[in-house]
Amino acid sequence: MISNIQILRAIAAILVVAAHTVQAAKSYNLSTDFFYKVDIWGQAGVDIFFIISGFIMIYIQINKCKKPLDFLKDRIERIVPLYWFLTLFIAALLIVFPQAFRELSLSANHLINSLFFINYFNGDDRPLLYVGWTLEYEMLFYIVFAFSLFFKRIKYSILISILMLSTFVFYGLSSIVIEFIYGMLVGFFFNKFKINSIFSLIFMLVGFYLLTVNWFTDIPRVLTWGIPSLLIFLGFLYFKPINSSLLEILGNASYSIYLVQVFSIPISYKIFSKIGSLNFIYMNEIYVIICMIISIIGGVLLHFTIEKPLARIIKKIRPNRKNENIVIRS
Repeated sequence: MISNIQILRAIAAILVVAAHTVQAAKSYNLSTDFFYKVDIWGQAGVDIFFIISGFIMIYIQINKCKKPLDFLKDRIERIVPLYWFLTLFIAALLIVFPQAFRELSLSANHLINSLFFINYFNGDDRPLLYVGWTLEYEMLFYIVFAFSLFFKRIKYSILISILMLSTFVFYGLSSIVIEFIYGMLVGFFFNKFKINSIFSLIFMLVGFYLLTVNWFTDIPRVLTWGIPSLLIFLGFLYFKPINSSLLEILGNASYSIYLVQVFSIPISYKIFSKIGSLNFIYMNEIYVIICMIISIIGGVLLHFTIEKPLARIIKKIRPNRKNENIVIRS
């Protein structure tokens, strides 16, 4: 089960990269008709991530019973170091090479909001690392869940989290945060139900199919993409274990893959624009594939050269930290 979630995490990260790559191609007026619907499937990778996150928080808490502060420290250690490293890196690039960015500019307020995950709440634009908007929702969820852990029993923690997130949505927060609740509920009932692998496969296929349906625009994302993403998640969760060393590596590097695209995609398309249009069939689609490969390889390299060393440094700073038996990451 754990390995399947890691594999789904890798797939979700690659889907998001695919969506942003296709969008970058369109921004350069490069048609990518062969990848029709990829941008929709890809954006659903975020919804899958949120559901995984909600599930893993419950799964870890049931198995480890962390105290609120310990839980929050673990989440900060997992998310913040690499995110801060890349945010400061792109800030440095903006200072040294401002002409290299088409739409991005730097201000002290924007940098502070980006570092502390509060762009959305301060009415600012997206963070310097534009994919960081999802991490702002993640950090909000972590804070809510950490608070809920003061109520010792897990069912009360879930109930408090549901009430708080629902209240935020009622007062204007995006309903996408409801997808954390999807994951939490699956985590709570996980050991109480079993699904045959055949039905798991059906869930996956139905989920991906539903993502291609043209729903009415006034239907909330939490339904149009959230429910199909939930089906895909359930399919992978209950499917027989998939053993793949490559996919496991990609799953472990999924956070780095998710973040590195902020650099790999625009750099790739700046290079492609210099090369110009070549007289090869499906050349624009080939550009998409090349860009995705660059992003994936770049993410894996970032994982091994920056993310993991940063994690080791943090671990040394907290020498008394208990060893974790659960290796899955969120």
